[in-house]
Amino acid sequence: MSLNTDSDPLRHRIMYLHLKLASMKINSRLLINKLIGDPKDKELEERIFNSLMILTFLFGFISSFYNILLENQPSLTTCSILGGFVGATSYYYSYQTGNYRAIVSKIVVFLFAIMIVSWLTNAGTGGAGAFFFFLLVTIGVMLMNKHFIPFMVAIVATLVGLMAIEHYFPSLLVGYSNEKQHFWDVCISLLICIVFNGMMIHFVFSQYLQEKKRNEDLLVQAIKDRDELELTNDCNSILLKEVYHRTKNNMLVIISMLNLRAMTVEDSNFRQLAVDTENKIRAMALVHEQLYQSSNLRNLDFGKYLRNMTKTLVSSVTSNDRIEVEIDCNYRTLSIDVAIPLGLVINEIITNALKHAFPNNMKGKIKIAMREFDCKFIELLIGDNGIGIPDNFNPVLSKSLGMQINSSLIKQQLKGTIDISKENGTRYTIRFPKDEHNLQD
Repeated sequence: MSLNTDSDPLRHRIMYLHLKLASMKINSRLLINKLIGDPKDKELEERIFNSLMILTFLFGFISSFYNILLENQPSLTTCSILGGFVGATSYYYSYQTGNYRAIVSKIVVFLFAIMIVSWLTNAGTGGAGAFFFFLLVTIGVMLMNKHFIPFMVAIVATLVGLMAIEHYFPSLLVGYSNEKQHFWDVCISLLICIVFNGMMIHFVFSQYLQEKKRNEDLLVQAIKDRDELELTNDCNSILLKEVYHRTKNNMLVIISMLNLRAMTVEDSNFRQLAVDTENKIRAMALVHEQLYQSSNLRNLDFGKYLRNMTKTLVSSVTSNDRIEVEIDCNYRTLSIDVAIPLGLVINEIITNALKHAFPNNMKGKIKIAMREFDCKFIELLIGDNGIGIPDNFNPVLSKSLGMQINSSLIKQQLKGTIDISKENGTRYTIRFPKDEHNLQD
């Protein structure tokens, strides 16, 4: 019992240290994101650029400080100060404008100039200036991704040129005043280059991992949203199918009620009106039935719909196969908003043709064709080779309820026109605007 009591403070201290370290890690990450940019607001390349410019500023500041302590050439101190100034101003410009790409090439050229001066005033290959070329290569690799090959060619050419100057014109190089200065300059420069090179690689790698984690989180969220959307779409599809199914059933109930009522009435005109009404309702019910059976709940296979509807109409009006129906439909699918009014119009025209165009058991043919007209319209042609309509018949002035309904559907819902010709039977030409959302080949 006492052992557990004694171990509790130690456990609490360990937990406290873990929490403290986690808090410090979070705070350091927040500080870094504040300095170089939030991953949500700035792209990976911009954050890398900002981190490199911060390190360039620190490198320039520290280099100028130790150059003063070692009493190196004033030109080295000046180059270090200029390098730090370039890093600070470039960071400020990038952070404020976000247009870091506009100054990348200028920064690299300026750093080239500083490295050349450092080489010439720091004993060439025997001094510390050679180490800084490794930093320049690291910075160039991270910034000059699109121009990496020209950059490396420039690095090699510059090094070869500096070595040639050192070999053929050694008097142009400035050496150290004593061996102690040489030793400490090389040691400190090497240490600084190793530290800053490691820090740059660490910053870039950590930002890459952070970006990778962020992209993975976005991918997981996108997959989750997709799954939820698919589930919602499935539920909506089931609901919409149920609506279509119930609508069709309700229409069939209305048809049955009309049929029963017509059987109890002896008036032939009423019976005929009931049959015509049944056909119109059946045409609408057929749309809902076909949509219910289809995987596409918004668009209708109109060719299949026409074949089913005309088959039902012919069987309800004629008792044999004396009427042939030919269908040529170039458009495969129509939206429900177009299919229902167009189906009612076709139903009325076909019904009139079956009742009046072929009297006395006359054999005949009805042809239905739908195609594109003038790239902007859809043209529906319905023709028969029957006896034709009377010469004095005008569909616009007709008092027939069916023709009035047709005119209203064509003009108001389809925004189209209808024309009737009387050569070799009767021919209806209906044109309405083509809507890419409603019609598909």
